[in-house]
Amino acid sequence: MQEIINEFFDSHNYDVRISQNARWIDQKCTCDVLSIIADCILEHTNYDVNVEFSIKDIWESKYAKQNVVSIFSKPHTDSQLAKNEYDKFFSQPINLFAYSRILEFLGKRRTNNIFKINNLEILEFIATRDTNALKFLILYIKKVLQDSDLLYLFDDFLQCQDKDTFKNLKDAFIEFTISNTPINQSIECGRIFTKILNPLAFNSHKKGTIRGCLSKTSITLDELKYNRINWRDKLSGKDKHNQGLSEVKQANEVVLATQIHHIFPAADFPSISDYIENLIALTPNQHFSYAHPDNQTSYINKDFQYVCLLAKASTIMNDLTQTYDFNAFKFVLNTGLNTDEFQMICDFSSLITKLDCFYSDFSGHF
Repeated sequence: MQEIINEFFDSHNYDVRISQNARWIDQKCTCDVLSIIADCILEHTNYDVNVEFSIKDIWESKYAKQNVVSIFSKPHTDSQLAKNEYDKFFSQPINLFAYSRILEFLGKRRTNNIFKINNLEILEFIATRDTNALKFLILYIKKVLQDSDLLYLFDDFLQCQDKDTFKNLKDAFIEFTISNTPINQSIECGRIFTKILNPLAFNSHKKGTIRGCLSKTSITLDELKYNRINWRDKLSGKDKHNQGLSEVKQANEVVLATQIHHIFPAADFPSISDYIENLIALTPNQHFSYAHPDNQTSYINKDFQYVCLLAKASTIMNDLTQTYDFNAFKFVLNTGLNTDEFQMICDFSSLITKLDCFYSDFSGHF
């Protein structure tokens, strides 16, 4: 599929200096959002490339209402309070698809931009799963940067990984964007910059940017998602029981953690069942909706298992009471993942990078 996408991209010029379009990518253009919006478009059009639609059509579709609310734990799509957020949530990915020519922009009808599907095969690929959308996004970002003569700056940073190179890259991107697009504020440029750099950093197992600064560790798959769980939240100042809160941080989870979950099931891995590094505190909803979907305790959600391991790594990294042992955590990972690749790892950054290798379905760099 990579060859098909690249062949499609090669037939188009995405040079921002020519288009002067700053919205070729935007804040809501994360892989999970791209995937669900592509899915909503396919459902609305019934896979018919001749069906014309507006952003409003997708936003107000029954399928979008059902799936966006359930998957992203967001307010109803009709909510007036969330109207501005939803406008970006639907419009920004659709504008990206249009810039990439996956969708064809047909013009305006009254106040609405009208589109139709231009490449059904690639849109289906994106809609199938988040990681497919990420593969598309990485290839797309590289092609736009290449056509805009910016790719070498990002490559330099990914090679050097120091503060000076990071600053030079960010400053150059801001100057480029202000000079060639209607955007005239560096803050807005910085928000877009994050959505460009971090997918490339993840693909290279490198540092990227967090809160506008050079990240301390490599960018993880979870950090590329809109629906991400904030496993990096610091625990400093909290006791070893985390004040009764879940170790997995979610904005919509405010109840106490009453469930102790085996990240790797005790029945399958008895040798690590008693290791506290294999235990994580969760809320009942997290335990029975995410860890064991539909309360099927014999089934393990691999995506949430990955999130739990990231959260546990954060807990151990910020452990002020020396309750946990880093080597024991590596033993848990080696056992649970049936490998010995964590044995020689000596720092959390390398450990998290290795976790990404096991849990993402990326077969290699693009």
